[in-house]
Amino acid sequence: MRNFLPYIVTLSCVNPQEEAVFLQKLGFKQVGASESGLRFHGFNMTVELSEKAENVALCIQNSEILQQVFKLRAEGFALSQKQKAYQLKSPEGIDLCLVPTTNNTSARKIKPSLNSELCLRTADINSSLRFWQCLGFKSFYQHNSCFSPEKAPHIMLRSDQGFAISLHQSDKFPKQQLYFAGAEIPAKIKQVIAEQNLQPVLQALPSIHEDGTHGLHAFQSPNGYCYVFSKKYMIGNLLQHLPYYSPSEARGVAVS
Repeated sequence: MRNFLPYIVTLSCVNPQEEAVFLQKLGFKQVGASESGLRFHGFNMTVELSEKAENVALCIQNSEILQQVFKLRAEGFALSQKQKAYQLKSPEGIDLCLVPTTNNTSARKIKPSLNSELCLRTADINSSLRFWQCLGFKSFYQHNSCFSPEKAPHIMLRSDQGFAISLHQSDKFPKQQLYFAGAEIPAKIKQVIAEQNLQPVLQALPSIHEDGTHGLHAFQSPNGYCYVFSKKYMIGNLLQHLPYYSPSEARGVAVS
């Protein structure tokens, strides 16, 4: 397999074509297609749009899958196997497909200066932490979230390839959102707003950064997903105001 993508986020879409147009306006480029749907890459993340999927899903491809499957089973997580791939559901409720590869030398390179992250809400952060650690993710940030009065925990993990998972044990946090951070993002988002007529549903005050750039922009997609962009990681009260609609709730929801 040439130039395989080590992490592919699949989004369940009522209308994949509308989501595709939205992604292209944000700057994502189409990189191919599968039986499930079209694939786009941008900001260090590959996104697949699927009308068939019932849930958000993540496909992981690397040469250490078999060892990771052994660790998952040892921790009590149930998996099924279909041909060469392993399938299971994460503690947060997303579907995972684990595909073994012979090596990682042809994997698409991830720019270290640009962070891409899948943010997930969990009911049991300890179980979620064990799960993602089995898949090779390492914790690099932990704190008590300000999204809830009970100071619910928040853990951020990153893989060796640079893809991150953010876990929030709080019902006040959006169920799922896509998050991107990097120094080059403010200029790109400014261009998107000017040229593509896309307006963010949430925008941080310009005083957040010394150079006057906005610290955060959040866009709501036609299928109800939230795409969040910032110059630096934004961990604070702002994120609790982000809108989220599940794919089922997005049916009939008009997004301006």
